Amino acid sequence: CKGLLIEETRTNKITYSNAPGMSSPNLGGNPQTNDTVNNITLPTGEKGDVRRYLAASGGGGGRWGAYSGTSGVPKTGSVWVRSGTTTATIDVSDGGVKNVSITEEWQRVTTTYTPNNAYEFFDIYFPSPTTIYYWGVQIEEGAFMTSYIPTNNATATRGLDICYIDGQDLLDFYNPVESTILVDYSHFDGVTSTNLGTDARVYRVRLA
Repeated sequence: CKGLLIEETRTNKITYSNAPGMSSPNLGGNPQTNDTVNNITLPTGEKGDVRRYLAASGGGGGRWGAYSGTSGVPKTGSVWVRSGTTTATIDVSDGGVKNVSITEEWQRVTTTYTPNNAYEFFDIYFPSPTTIYYWGVQIEEGAFMTSYIPTNNATATRGLDICYIDGQDLLDFYNPVESTILVDYSHFDGVTSTNLGTDARVYRVRLA
């Protein structure tokens, strides 16, 4: 099996995520263009609606999300975007500032920040505005981006992925007497060598 994606549960805090209008499209001034375009090829390969946006002529941008959330937890924002070649600056709740390059191909840009307030928004800013198209906006609680969770008029939650192989299917490729298992993983929950202490169970991998 190749390319098996197993993810934790996450919630997309953005409603109407496929082609949402920005909650604040006028950062730096009123946008020159801010509308919906139909029958565009989406990042999924299907045809659908996307948003078209051109910031204020002197430089500007827009914001998705709101000011009500949970403080002290990491927030990750992401969006699919394309345009002519340009650059943009993205941030989450005024932190995690990152400069990104945008091209004519769809790409998903993302950044993460842990605010000490309840802010829960995702910004994009253009010093030299160019018409862009965007789709699939997501704001989620977590230290990294996960796969896109579509929403329609409400937030949506993707359940925890659970994958297992048992019985004869397992024994077809796994020898319980003579075998080697290689595990490569990273912790995203603050576990380090300094706070682990003597409890090695945090790093235990078990086959039963």
